[in-house]
Amino acid sequence: MIDESPDPLALTDPGEVDDDDGSTPSADDRPLERIPWFIQLLWVVLGLFGFIDSVFGSAGASFPLHPIASTTALLWLVFVIIGLIVNHLDKIGLPGGANLSFRRLQRAEQAAVKSEISAGALRKVLADYSDLMQNWTQSVNLFTEELEKYAKTDDDVADILARYCLGRMEEARDLIAERGDRTRLSFWWYVDDAGGLKLLFSDDIRDDATLDHVFKPGVGLIGQCFVESRVYNLADAPSSIYYEAIRPSPEYHGLLLVPVKRKTDETPIGVLSVDRQKSEAFDENAQNVGSALADLIGYAMETGLSFELGSATR
Repeated sequence: MIDESPDPLALTDPGEVDDDDGSTPSADDRPLERIPWFIQLLWVVLGLFGFIDSVFGSAGASFPLHPIASTTALLWLVFVIIGLIVNHLDKIGLPGGANLSFRRLQRAEQAAVKSEISAGALRKVLADYSDLMQNWTQSVNLFTEELEKYAKTDDDVADILARYCLGRMEEARDLIAERGDRTRLSFWWYVDDAGGLKLLFSDDIRDDATLDHVFKPGVGLIGQCFVESRVYNLADAPSSIYYEAIRPSPEYHGLLLVPVKRKTDETPIGVLSVDRQKSEAFDENAQNVGSALADLIGYAMETGLSFELGSATR
């Protein structure tokens, strides 16, 4: 796990909860749609006629001094009262514990709209993921062509390699990051002279403490990932027994680590680290993007180093 630096924070999406009648209200609990006034007026007038007919139309009743109450009259009166207050009701209780729910159709429509929005968001994520994979596939050839065309010295190779890896990191972050969460990526490379992994590329980390830090093999989560050569996906990395803090009071918690390997013999050469501020593990889509990015970085490092070693003969 690596230490933190500030990053702009986006707005968080409100959550949703199920209502007790089985419908799904909106997160901000917006007021229900009102019944038009003329329908409400017709409702009340009809109820009043029914009530008057019941109390004065019964046998023995006379208008206006001798009304006779009945169960039917009481029901008509309740009908009138509901008509008067219907725009302020969500549901009323019925004998036996059941509920008569108003605007259920509207709630269903709201839920359908939300479902449609969610499906649309999912389709967009899949389309973005597909486009990114296609662009990355094409970038492999472009990277090699750029080296062949513009790399005249070892410094040129290093610059092209750094731009390529950082560009792919930013693209991956844009797809992985969620609103309301800060996410950053970094590549830790095993350096023989240092005897461990040092930070080589990052889209966000610039502090000296992290740049100078070395994760020995088997030490810290990054060192452990390097030794075991397997993916780590943790919801709260600082709580792990393998966690090694670079600076106190870590702000980033969710952590995805992917080993970066040579394509020739699958030997680990480093670790791709993806940090998030939230205490949540990354989803499957993020893991797929991380694995693809680790493969690209591995290819770029291997290609760049071989190109650099051969630069003296060109």
